[in-house]
Amino acid sequence: MLKRVLGIDVGISSIGWALLEFQGDIDNKDLPSGKILASGVRVFTQAENPKNGESLAKPRRDARLARRRTRRRAQRLTDIKDLFFKYKLVTGISRNKINSIYKTEENKKDPWTLRKEALYRKLDGEEFARVLTHIAKHRGFKSMRKSEEEGSDTKAKETQRVLTEIGKNKDTLKTGIWQTAGEMIASRPKGDARRNKTDSYKNSISRELLQDETKIIFEKQRGMNSQFTSADLEKEYSDIAFHQAPIQSMLKMVGGCTFEKDEEGKRLKRAPKNSYSAEVFTALTKINNLVLKTKTANINDRFLTTEERKKALELCHSNAKVTFKQLRGELGLPEDWIFNTVDYAKKPKKTAVKETEPESACFFQMRGYNEIRKSVGKDLWTEISMKKEILNSIVTTLATEKSDEAIKAQLKKSEVPDEIAEKVLGLNFRGFLHLSIKALDKIIPFMMAGDKYTDACDKAGYKEQISGIKKIFLRKLNDEENEQITNPVAKRAITQFRKVINAIIREYGKFDQMNIELARDLAKSYDDRKKIKEGQEDFRAEKDRAAQRCKDNGLDPNSKDNLSKYRLWEQQDNGFCIYCGKPIELQRLAEQGYCEVDHILPYSRSLDDSQHNKVLAHIHDNQQKKNQIPFEHFGGDGPKWEEFVGRLNSQFKNLPKSKLNRLVKRKFDEKDMEGFKERNINDTRYISRFIKNFVENHLEFAESAQKQKVFVRSGSLTAFLRHQWGLIKKRDESDRHHALDALVTACATQAMVKSTAITAQKMESYNWINKEKPRMPLPWLNFRDDVQKSLDAVFVSRAPRHKVGGAAHKETIRSIRKCGEENLIIEKTPLVDIATKSGIKLKDIEKLYKKEQNRKLYETLKERLEQNGNDPVKAFGNPDDPVRMPTNDLTKTGPIIKSIKLITNKKSGLNVRAGIADNGEIARLDVYERKGKFYLIPNYVADFANKELPKKAIKANTPETEWPIIDRNYNFKFSLFKDDLISIKQKLDSPEEFYYYKGPDVSTASITVESVDRKRLWEEKKKGKIENVFHTRIGTKTLKSFRKFNLDILGTKAPVEIKKETWVGVIRKNGVANNTGNKAM
Repeated sequence: MLKRVLGIDVGISSIGWALLEFQGDIDNKDLPSGKILASGVRVFTQAENPKNGESLAKPRRDARLARRRTRRRAQRLTDIKDLFFKYKLVTGISRNKINSIYKTEENKKDPWTLRKEALYRKLDGEEFARVLTHIAKHRGFKSMRKSEEEGSDTKAKETQRVLTEIGKNKDTLKTGIWQTAGEMIASRPKGDARRNKTDSYKNSISRELLQDETKIIFEKQRGMNSQFTSADLEKEYSDIAFHQAPIQSMLKMVGGCTFEKDEEGKRLKRAPKNSYSAEVFTALTKINNLVLKTKTANINDRFLTTEERKKALELCHSNAKVTFKQLRGELGLPEDWIFNTVDYAKKPKKTAVKETEPESACFFQMRGYNEIRKSVGKDLWTEISMKKEILNSIVTTLATEKSDEAIKAQLKKSEVPDEIAEKVLGLNFRGFLHLSIKALDKIIPFMMAGDKYTDACDKAGYKEQISGIKKIFLRKLNDEENEQITNPVAKRAITQFRKVINAIIREYGKFDQMNIELARDLAKSYDDRKKIKEGQEDFRAEKDRAAQRCKDNGLDPNSKDNLSKYRLWEQQDNGFCIYCGKPIELQRLAEQGYCEVDHILPYSRSLDDSQHNKVLAHIHDNQQKKNQIPFEHFGGDGPKWEEFVGRLNSQFKNLPKSKLNRLVKRKFDEKDMEGFKERNINDTRYISRFIKNFVENHLEFAESAQKQKVFVRSGSLTAFLRHQWGLIKKRDESDRHHALDALVTACATQAMVKSTAITAQKMESYNWINKEKPRMPLPWLNFRDDVQKSLDAVFVSRAPRHKVGGAAHKETIRSIRKCGEENLIIEKTPLVDIATKSGIKLKDIEKLYKKEQNRKLYETLKERLEQNGNDPVKAFGNPDDPVRMPTNDLTKTGPIIKSIKLITNKKSGLNVRAGIADNGEIARLDVYERKGKFYLIPNYVADFANKELPKKAIKANTPETEWPIIDRNYNFKFSLFKDDLISIKQKLDSPEEFYYYKGPDVSTASITVESVDRKRLWEEKKKGKIENVFHTRIGTKTLKSFRKFNLDILGTKAPVEIKKETWVGVIRKNGVANNTGNKAM
């Protein structure tokens, strides 16, 4: 019987796949023969900013919001200026010239001075208009949430700094020295900044203070009989100047419940994680999963009793934060009991002031429940403490509404008393569970009875049911499913997974079974993945250090199991057998038949190959142990067992608690074995279950009697099989290792798992001293050779990016100044950037704009740099000694200088608002050929926006104005987008080399490329020939061959053929030539 199994390895930026065909029953213990039909790798860009984990849509969203703010501000000022005409503050001037009155000229006072004088003298209409316009332009910061004003730590640090300075200015005004914020700032010494500068917020004013100032100015002017102070004008002005558009509720962005729907069939919104129902659910999850273990192993591990669960939940209600130490005291546990979720071996952080006890770690805190209790006070809390609906409503409203007004309105609808609503405005909650409050309320009663989450769901009627129409190809996620996967990285990985599956079906037809392995960090946040990576790096670093120590002690760390044995030897008090307690001689570690690595819980019974399940033992002791746990090996309770436990507690003090727990385990029955095997064979995370159910429910497999079609295998199982089969995974040297993982995953059939367990049992159950042990079975004869041949044939497929989008130009706009016949490009440049430790140097100040007119400033900057060794940080980075503008009057202090204007040598760019800005990204590169040479035309985003593509080809080390124009004498070859596949030949007799195109270098007329699977570049790196492991530059003009290839998802390539040589005047955004019909491929 032929059966096809597809293995898939899903990562955050890659999909490895392998299609295998087996002859035989893949569900029975007898291994079938097999062969590899095909394997491959699909690589794509993960859906986040690799530097900080931010959404790729954030720059576009930020730019859109900035445009909206600018548009609203411009409209607000236009409406205010219309008021001045309506109420005749401004007369005798046309509307299109009204802006001239707001410019501060030599014969005019600045707006700050006028704001101060408005309190003491009558202003004329034009002066009053300037004052009101100035206030409306800079209308202060308005906090939409009371929680921000009270210093909630959920807000950004910058916002907190603004609020701090606002508070200081508010306190200063309360002293009564000044009447208004405008007078306070206007009274500051000349030369002091009146506007906020980079990293300085001392002039931050709240909108409330400016509203007060407006009222005071109108009152003062009325008292002076001003004709421009009507109540109508004041009201209309305030309504326009201080209007705040309402902030939209976040409710529409909240995902749908896994189980419950409303009457219209839409999924109910998920519950905030700090809502009362959600916190009780989370507390019960932790309580019901908590296992008590004993250090002395006198009794079996156990879960909490009914009474203990009740006490633990009550403690979570009464304490703002519950530690394991507090939980121990509440439950009355003796010292020899420990908690399974406490890391007793964890080392304190280097930054810690003092070491803390492991049990001082937080067990759980009902933050929402306890913060509401603290905020409302004892009397009001008595009214609502037992009203679950009100507590849920409060947190849900605070988590979804973003303004105090909206919160009050929503709480009123939820029948929350006004007094309580006012008290909770200072709270702020965020984050949601995957279940709605309705679903939680159905599940919680069963969890209160001690059921774990899965069992509680079953009893609540939420058994997962197969639904959906199965089709030949896997469909896209619908809106409801998209809501369930909120992580954009995981969502893109699932999209690419679906595309790979469908491409395989198109090419090879249906298959009988799918085995999937998911990356450990697939559904993790950026911060969580960063922590995982740091942990992996720490582990590798420690392993490398251990390898060096191993080598220093005369052992080859690359030989067989030497390194593994040596690390266990160090961990076991520098070399004592775990079972007999006698020394293991370091010099004999590599000696055959002397000592070996043992699985504490036999691998045949647990399938646990983790480091926590491994110890070093004399081979004689290990062979006697056979496939037993230590408790069984020592004959159960008795003198030998007591001696063993005593030795563990006294002699082996460096053992991790997880390993010690396995060593003292007294019971390992069928139920325990099934639990361990399930965890070590299958991946049961939420994302794994989601993908498994999605495939099973919607993909049509080949017809067979096999019931279960999809298995999600754990990484530990595939890692064990890969090691046993002698397949070396070189993660850093090539992207092909993803295909290797997929091949191993495909072979992890039920038959292979059973056969592995049986072989392990044979190895554990018999005395193999001086005999050759049985080996773990290979999937078939010559398996390793077949794997290598398949990997050698893999051509890594990368998803190209043919979309044209992004910013048309960079944010910085440089000014243009006329100097005779020449246009000078002027750029405002900061003196120093502390963050990057860079800034203006001696060579830069020679480009100072109007250097002769600013001679004193030039000399000041030069002197500082010379005195500080041309170091801008030392010269300009001291906030207590800032650079000031030199003055002719030595008794006066000039303003602080933080940036200067420099003449740049940049001649190209995009004209923007009478200035020039650097171009945005190069979206596409058009390649032309003439007389055997290749020419490159860069197409920027702005070119597509302007619908007029350039006709000049790059010339190395030449200004853009001097680039050659491409005309009909040049032949168009193709267009390149990022990650398009190309091939080149640098010499006629050199082999054709394939690369992925990354982008052009306009200064050298070259292109940056990346090796197809990174292997060649890695090899060059090891030889010291290149510095960058991934990218290299190639000059294109004199290439002997330069071709582009189309590449499908599975890695099949085909050259792009141009039907006839032609010159293309304009190539549209979609890559189609306008005058020939030929495609710019």
